[in-house]
Amino acid sequence: MSCTVTVMAQERVVAAENRIDAVRADGELVQIRPVAATDRAGLLALNRGASDRTIYLRFFATSRGAADRFVDLLLAPRHVARLALVALHEEKIVGVGSYEAVSPHDADVGLMVDDAYQHLGIGTLLLERLASVTDPTAALTDLRSGTPSR
Repeated sequence: MSCTVTVMAQERVVAAENRIDAVRADGELVQIRPVAATDRAGLLALNRGASDRTIYLRFFATSRGAADRFVDLLLAPRHVARLALVALHEEKIVGVGSYEAVSPHDADVGLMVDDAYQHLGIGTLLLERLASVTDPTAALTDLRSGTPSR
């Protein structure tokens, strides 16, 4: 099964210091900003605190090692066709979303939200922000996510 989100207008390129406040489904705020090199510990803590089910739904395996290795990819220097964002609540990383181009017009997207913060719309907020800050020179029109078979 796959999910496609059509990227409409790509109006902005996200700057490293660009943070936005977004409203969760319960009315509380989260901040969404690009991932930074200083986020390593927070991203690893997100992985450690995630249930096996959450790790499986994000990585299609329950390998904590794969999840931790993915942190290195998120923190690698960004190029036009890759972007990673984090969601923070009270300065704690509670979600991460990223995409990487797989063709000139398509990108794979992945989202993971802390178990205690699921069902509050944070994944949707991350996906919306990823779509809104896509670099217009990347010419991406679709963000796609595969899901594991049940």
